[in-house]
Amino acid sequence: MSSTIAKAKSIVYTIDSDLQQGSGFLFNKMGDIVTNAHVAKDAAYIKVTNSNGQQFNGRIIGISETIDIALIRVLDIAGKKPMEMELSQIPVGTKVFALGSPENIANTSTEGKITGFGKSFFDDYDNKNLNEKEETIKKGTRGKIGKG
Repeated sequence: MSSTIAKAKSIVYTIDSDLQQGSGFLFNKMGDIVTNAHVAKDAAYIKVTNSNGQQFNGRIIGISETIDIALIRVLDIAGKKPMEMELSQIPVGTKVFALGSPENIANTSTEGKITGFGKSFFDDYDNKNLNEKEETIKKGTRGKIGKG
């Protein structure tokens, strides 16, 4: 799993705004980073930092009012290859990891396993049909979930 985590670090970013700090991952070759809506909402500016400490300007190009998801475009990373995504449901018990920037500590990873599917909860957003995993995740570590 350590080689998968090392590979993922190149496409996971720390996101800072004037209001929040969080994480996100490179979604496509257009330089679009997926993050949480609560990180980007009402932000006057977005700064994105890669695992090498390079900073880039980002701009919000999409944000949901109902689901905790937003899309930030960073033109300076356009053309970079995003990590392949698993689109099928993976079995309960599959080892996974979370990689992000909790408490502004970049590239923090935690390991665990899938324990269930179809979970829902409501905070400021309607979070439905989520995978449940067993691992300790600090606030800010939602940048990338991968399987090992």
